[in-house]
Amino acid sequence: MSSRFAIATAALITATTMACGGSAPQQNPPPPAATATPGPADAAAQAAQSMQQALQQMGNKTATAVDFEKLIALLPEVNGWTRGKPKGEQVSMGVTMSHAKAEYTKGDASIDLDITDSSFNQLVLSPFTMFLAAGYSERNTEGYSKSAPMGGNPGFEKWNNENKDGEVTVVVGNRFVVNAKGRGTENIDPVKALVQAVNLGALAALK
Repeated sequence: MSSRFAIATAALITATTMACGGSAPQQNPPPPAATATPGPADAAAQAAQSMQQALQQMGNKTATAVDFEKLIALLPEVNGWTRGKPKGEQVSMGVTMSHAKAEYTKGDASIDLDITDSSFNQLVLSPFTMFLAAGYSERNTEGYSKSAPMGGNPGFEKWNNENKDGEVTVVVGNRFVVNAKGRGTENIDPVKALVQAVNLGALAALK
């Protein structure tokens, strides 16, 4: 089980416990999103703002997660990279989540690509809201992180100059999380290109 899906599963268990009347440690609300620069908002900025509003309004809204086989079908083949054997898993505890992943290699470089159906679970999605806020950016001597919308969907990217590690995340339809983590790549571009190779429109249409 990948670390990201393990964290998401733990959130699912917490949510299920609370729904059944159990107690869970009180969590602080996510930091408020940064205010976008005044002016006409593009589709991606609006998507990020819509996601934040949706998380606040969703409450206990959930959906049945799609079968992980459908997520595996969206893991792309990329020219110049060797895709390892795709893997998938699904968990159900009142609320369901599903997950698909594959490792891509090229020489000494590798990228792990994950697609997760959160089933609208707020505990899974809310940690992303700060990074997805339009205009968010942070930079230091080691690298940077910033919001990076993709295809009209809110997203963010991170890069570490010293380790040559990069990460790109996109949230589709306030539900599906596409995440790619690269190691040993020259820059963030191959990581970003792998996420762009996922058919985000087909992902959003899954039910």
